[in-house]
Amino acid sequence: MAPLEEKETDSDSTGLSEIASIASSRPNLWTSLSVKNDIDWNCDDPEEIQYLTFWSSFRSSMISKIRTCIDKPTIPLKAVALFLLLTSSLLIILHRAARTQERLEITETRKLAGDVASWFSGELEKAIMPLFTLSQFVQHLSIFEELGRKIGPRGRPMSAPPLLTRNITHRNITGVVSEEATNEFEAIAAKIKKDSILGSTLLNLQLAPHAVVSMIHPLINRDENDASVILDNRGAIGHDLLNDPNRAKIARETVPAPGVVIAGPLALIQSNGTGVEDALIARLAIHMANNSLIVDEVDYECWGFVVIIIDWGKLKKKSGLYTKFEREGLEFNMVRLFVDVAPFTFR
Repeated sequence: MAPLEEKETDSDSTGLSEIASIASSRPNLWTSLSVKNDIDWNCDDPEEIQYLTFWSSFRSSMISKIRTCIDKPTIPLKAVALFLLLTSSLLIILHRAARTQERLEITETRKLAGDVASWFSGELEKAIMPLFTLSQFVQHLSIFEELGRKIGPRGRPMSAPPLLTRNITHRNITGVVSEEATNEFEAIAAKIKKDSILGSTLLNLQLAPHAVVSMIHPLINRDENDASVILDNRGAIGHDLLNDPNRAKIARETVPAPGVVIAGPLALIQSNGTGVEDALIARLAIHMANNSLIVDEVDYECWGFVVIIIDWGKLKKKSGLYTKFEREGLEFNMVRLFVDVAPFTFR
């Protein structure tokens, strides 16, 4: 049995040798690629021929380029220099384009902000017209002219006393304003408000003789659609503007001011969480002989104020402010400036 096993082993070795010999005799792709000059073009494999063709072309091209670089070393240097020049030029162009776009966006943003500011300025100019109209009636109708003296300075004999429930901020003006004066004011103020192009943005008109709010039209603001109450102004009657700590500073600045003083946006004392959140308050001091208002120990010939209240929320909505900036993909922040710009003083 031993010789038989040995013979079988010799037979296997011979077969492996023959297979190895056959495999080595066949042209191999990688063997051919590793040989510089001896490429076998007689193979029958199309894929191998494609690889051999590519390798031959690539090798010849590289050899030619290397020889060119060796013979003329300035060529690659010029190519590198040209590449750097083109790259630098492209970067400069991109940078300038970005700067130009940035400047364009800044210019457009400033124009948009300027347009919005101009719109608000125009609306406020329209808003002050009712103030001047109402002030003319006060100065020429005796029924209004005497109200300042009737109310008088706080704490003086014969003057309107403080309101017991709101001692600091309000005065009791019961009996000071006659029914005739109230009816006259209602007729005048209703006509002025109707003729105003501000519409419902103009909430109400007020008379404040001796800086005490005494008459308001309308006394109750109602929604135009369902007549629901959006602002009840009855709580503002008797409001002592010169002595209310929250209003005194602006009221005192209004007395000597030559024109309209606009305060706000701020919350109204009569809003009580109703539909009007913030408002602009525009006041015009009426300077008349035989009247006196003492502010910071200075006696001014001043009857008091005519006042209008502007719905700030409606004014912003009317301007299209949010839509315009959102359309441009911009955000904004409105800042109140304490400046004097004729005919306004903003406080």
